[in-house]
Amino acid sequence: MDLAIDRTSDRAGDRPAERSGGTGALAQAGRVLVFSVDDGLFGVHLDWIEAVYEQRAVETHRVRVDKGPWHPFLLHRGEPALIVDLRDAFDVSDVLGQPERAAYAVVQSGGYRLALAIDQVAGVQELALDEHRPLPANLVRDGGIPVGHVVQMDDRVLVVL
Repeated sequence: MDLAIDRTSDRAGDRPAERSGGTGALAQAGRVLVFSVDDGLFGVHLDWIEAVYEQRAVETHRVRVDKGPWHPFLLHRGEPALIVDLRDAFDVSDVLGQPERAAYAVVQSGGYRLALAIDQVAGVQELALDEHRPLPANLVRDGGIPVGHVVQMDDRVLVVL
């Protein structure tokens, strides 16, 4: 199955290419949307993905609480989705800087929607995670983010969030 980034905007009243599904417990086998951020491969269970937007097709907004930092978000189906760059989540943006990303993958995380800033969609992979031998990994400066699985895919490390 190919998953394309839709070029329509929620602003125009059009819906992007969407995948809907349950938000059930993390399964040991399943379909994972694989995407790249910088040189890394990351994945999210397809059931958690609500949409993928091309960056230039959506309008971003900012909000802050009191005099705190500004937080960017986009509107998905009329609801806010906080934009999260994995460089910030893993606390490496101070070291690597903050690049412009090509797209956003809107994911359901508990009762919240997040828009993960991504570079490119690599596709959907069927992964039997209970059959993949976990790679020994020590994510330095991981920002306290729990990582579901770290596996090898095509001679590369794939981090399934």
